[in-house]
Amino acid sequence: AAAATAAAGGAARVTLVEVGRGVGGRAATRRTREDERIMVSHGAPVADFRTEAGKGAAAALLAAGAAREVSTPRRRLVVGADGRVALDGELAGGAAGEQLLVGDPTMNSLCEGLLKLGGGPVDMLFGNLVRDVAPIRAPDAGGVKGWLLRGKHGEDIAECDWLIVSGATLAHPRWTQVYGGAPPLVAAARGLGDASDPRLDVALEKIGKMQAKAVQVAMMVFTGEAAERWASVPFTIAEVRVLFSESDACSILDRLLASSAHTPTLKGSGRRRRGEDRRAAQGGAYRRGRPQHA
Repeated sequence: AAAATAAAGGAARVTLVEVGRGVGGRAATRRTREDERIMVSHGAPVADFRTEAGKGAAAALLAAGAAREVSTPRRRLVVGADGRVALDGELAGGAAGEQLLVGDPTMNSLCEGLLKLGGGPVDMLFGNLVRDVAPIRAPDAGGVKGWLLRGKHGEDIAECDWLIVSGATLAHPRWTQVYGGAPPLVAAARGLGDASDPRLDVALEKIGKMQAKAVQVAMMVFTGEAAERWASVPFTIAEVRVLFSESDACSILDRLLASSAHTPTLKGSGRRRRGEDRRAAQGGAYRRGRPQHA
């Protein structure tokens, strides 16, 4: 979204190709079909702005009504090999000078707001998995004049002069495990020949060394007495660290951000089911396993 905003602001025509159903990625809020009031920010619970450029974007988002600033207590939880959980002090306000925002009304609003800030046209193509990134050769110099993106059935999705890849998936070895075949950006680099770029090769090498772990996440909503217990927890964001063993306290198995809702999770609609307490809490549960989707 940030790249699209900058490009659109420079009078370029931008096409955003996304495999998901909408903007947001990890900055997203999920709803349930069973109760329209329930919303869970299942990825990033807050956005952290620290640099001057970032704070400028934060100010623009606030002014546009796409975000609101929050200040929230945080804690670090350490889960030992025996399954016991211990508080490990307070993350007192986080890093110096940070600014925390949440999307308004949902976390998706952050990216939606960024896309509007550029002021230029942005064509959005959702639900498109890019399976092939093919260079378009310049007939005279033999270099690359553009890129052609193809979908999972070999169909053309978009043709562009410049390509900005916003994530590591198209270049990471895990692509092969999930979708089969070589990662599209790796395959494209191999086919460049004389037009290859050493900077691209270095970037692909670094991405290839990144480690990835598949997880499953349970998203839960509590009401009544259970919600009261969650709401009494003295923090709203927890950084959870799971240790391999008691003797290996520096080895971190995983980190996740879990949000407990001091703010109501149920969106007010004026309706209430019989015996239901409108106060609810949101929690995250983790277990190892295969991902439900990539």
